[in-house]
Amino acid sequence: MWADYQTNGYGRQGHKWVCSEQKGTLFSVFFHKQAGNLNAAPIAIAIELSSILHSLFGFEFYIKLPNDIYLTGENTGKIGGIIIENIEKGCIIGIGINTKKNKAFGSASFEDIGIDINNYDIIDAVSRKIFVFRNAVERPRAVGLQNFKKIMFLEETVSADTEEGRRRGKLRGITGTGSVIIGDGQYRVINNLRKCDE
Repeated sequence: MWADYQTNGYGRQGHKWVCSEQKGTLFSVFFHKQAGNLNAAPIAIAIELSSILHSLFGFEFYIKLPNDIYLTGENTGKIGGIIIENIEKGCIIGIGINTKKNKAFGSASFEDIGIDINNYDIIDAVSRKIFVFRNAVERPRAVGLQNFKKIMFLEETVSADTEEGRRRGKLRGITGTGSVIIGDGQYRVINNLRKCDE
């Protein structure tokens, strides 16, 4: 199911997710199996989606943990986001991608980098790789989280809200189960992973 605008969407922690008409590609994918690891699955999906976008457009995309995709370079900013929810009969993956400039939805778009993209092109590219998303949901370790290096703020000092409270330290990477390595500890990031001044 997809749309090119939404007025009542939401992201992690209940944050509102709005997109004006024809400013983005918003879609949901349903699988008849629950995500076994809601910590790792959004990161794995973000990795796979950034790979699809890179193959389409040639630009580098980075993951801002735990579930955002950022464009790098001159027009750095959030270009998309992901949410995964388990429901009784499976799981739903919600994805939003900025195609046009839209103050209400993120801070970067394909329009910012001179690409006039048709929503159908993104939907077509994703639908051709839907098996990749299924694998990321069912077996996120197989995506190779622990080897993924296109992470914003990698090897920089960050702070983040985690299940264990607010943590601060050098961001070292991700474990195979989707925990974030900050300093010498491993934590599940809930929200607000930000770069800190040294």
